[in-house]
This record gives sequence, C-alpha cells and structure tokens, in this order.
Amino acid sequence: MKVLVEVYATLYDKLGWRSKEVNFNSNEVSLEDLIKSIPDLYNTLINDLGDLTELINNYIVFINGIHAQFKNGLKTVLRDGDKVAIFPPVAGG
Repeated sequence: MKVLVEVYATLYDKLGWRSKEVNFNSNEVSLEDLIKSIPDLYNTLINDLGDLTELINNYIVFINGIHAQFKNGLKTVLRDGDKVAIFPPVAGG
C-alpha cells in the first residue's frame, strides 16, 4: 500500500521536502501510523505540538481533500493511493 504525504509552508521549510511516498505492507494503516512512520515529520510535529493528539485541532490535515476532523481524526484508516496534505498554522501581520 502506498500513501502520498505533502507538507506546506513552514513544515516544508523545517523538513526540507515537500512530498514523500510511504509504502506499507499492511492494508490497515491509520493517519497516526503514517505520521509515526516518518521520523522527521513526527519529531517536528511533537516539537511544535507537544502531543500528536493536538494535530487535528492545530493543523489543517486533509485526506484526499477532506479535513481529517470530518473523518476519524488520527484514527482514520488510510487506503492505497490516498493523499495526505498537512498545513501548519499560518500567522501574518
């Protein structure tokens, strides 16, 4: 199973990559499993949030164009070919 992860704005700046394809041997992978499988992404989010459970409340996370809060949050089961886009909070002035 393959899932595409895309990051935007300051996440791109911190990670140095815009997209990454992740392969799994299982067909039952949650959004949380996906994030934990990418160490640099996971560590960056933990540094920003303190706890991964805050991700859905503080970042915009889309799964195939649908906000993860309208699915099952971190427990959303991903499917082969899914695209996950993660947008950090943006401030301006």
